[in-house]
Amino acid sequence: MLSMIHKWKSLIRPLPLLVLSLVLVAVFFVLTGRNSDLRGTWKASKDGNTYLVVKGDDEWTPTAIHVDGAIWPHRAGVAGRIAPGIHSINCCGGGEYGFQIPRGVVYTFNYWGP
Repeated sequence: MLSMIHKWKSLIRPLPLLVLSLVLVAVFFVLTGRNSDLRGTWKASKDGNTYLVVKGDDEWTPTAIHVDGAIWPHRAGVAGRIAPGIHSINCCGGGEYGFQIPRGVVYTFNYWGP
């Protein structure tokens, strides 16, 4: 009986470590599968082209938007075609922010902070 209890304990002992490992793997897949970065979020475009949407927040709408040094011809909240890759954005004479857009997505730029 004592040997059976000892055998049972040896089987149960690694169980918490196994559960923790599975939880960590699940968290890893959730975090790496997200479609966002510091400056914005993205989702696959319906036609495979690449688009940029520039947004502010509930209290502020960006105006005089410059992307890669040129005036952005689209209103805030409206998607416009753009080449995939690294870009810079500036609004209202504020700081310039860099971001990268993956190919074939609608990238929504929505964070103007540091």
